[in-house]
Amino acid sequence: MQDRPVAARSLRILYLSSLPARGSTSGAVVIQRHFALLGPGFEIHHAHDVPAPDPPPRYHELPRRRWFARACNTRLFPWLHELNQGLLLGVADATVAGLADEIRPDLVLTVAEGALHIAARRLALRRALPLVTIFHDWPPGWLRTSALTRRLAARQLCCLYRSSTANLCVSQELRDFLGAGHPGTRVLYPMPDPSQSRAPAAEEADGFHVVYAGVMHEIYREEMQALVQAALAAHLSDRFRFYGPPPGWETQGIHRGFVSREELDRALARASVLLVVSPFVDRWRFITRFSFPSKIPEYCRAGKPILLWAPPESAATAWARRTGAARVVHDPSPDAVLHAVRALAADPAGRRRLAGLAARCAAGEFNPQRIHAEFERALQSAATTAHR
Repeated sequence: MQDRPVAARSLRILYLSSLPARGSTSGAVVIQRHFALLGPGFEIHHAHDVPAPDPPPRYHELPRRRWFARACNTRLFPWLHELNQGLLLGVADATVAGLADEIRPDLVLTVAEGALHIAARRLALRRALPLVTIFHDWPPGWLRTSALTRRLAARQLCCLYRSSTANLCVSQELRDFLGAGHPGTRVLYPMPDPSQSRAPAAEEADGFHVVYAGVMHEIYREEMQALVQAALAAHLSDRFRFYGPPPGWETQGIHRGFVSREELDRALARASVLLVVSPFVDRWRFITRFSFPSKIPEYCRAGKPILLWAPPESAATAWARRTGAARVVHDPSPDAVLHAVRALAADPAGRRRLAGLAARCAAGEFNPQRIHAEFERALQSAATTAHR
């Protein structure tokens, strides 16, 4: 099928996904980091059904069907957007096939998100191409319009998992949920920024305080609002500093803004404790249970103690139990978090122990070179298996 053996040239990869490797979401950032580290033995072609800011080389925006594009500008959009994730209504298979004829890929790479993973699975099956799929979480957990859209999306994702040559799951819990028996499945943690060396732990010159970096709205809104209100009521607002996009609600100065990467690194280095939050709200239970917070590897590289506020069933909790690298609060009450903060403030030896364990994780399972090497091995192994 190939014009010449794969080994004689770069591995030509068609990244066919609804998630461009550009943007501000954690999943997009992680994929962009992996692509940036790929050597000359890999040639990435990007194909997406959405515009990408600052598109990379070899970028192809797949046109949507006209009726679908028109309908998405009406009140039907929320329903169609979710139904598309179970039926692939927006992009024609012929469009994808034409692009594949032009590119002649050796391998298809996709993300279990949006709708284009359906096209990726169909293309790989029809062309007998290896398929590598990245699972960042369980997307049906995000769908809200109806049980039907969730069932359709879940069915497609189960087919995708079984059909893929290799699956890269963000957590052990997600891998076990999808089926640990798949021989090509492995856990791939979110890769921290490889350009940032782990900052040495700075002295707490400005007093004991807790830093949170990330969004405070959407799925985290209930927990973060409750924590801010509790801190204000207990006169502990000076103990908290939150960085990230504007939350859209009043924080009385606890939110310090959306800062540059350099400023954030300095804030993490000065922090006494770094806070991770997983939602307790029932409607986000699949996200909590299977998604692994990308801020954990980033926090570990700062070499500071971690305070995890999360349900017992969360993937983050499982990691904390296994490594001991975080103080864990399972109580959904924000008062329990304040109690843990007071306890950590009074226990410098305990903070040093947690910081040491976090640094050990940064040098081991969260080492970006190690994580990226696993990503490259998955691509190479899938291509080699398919071309034997």
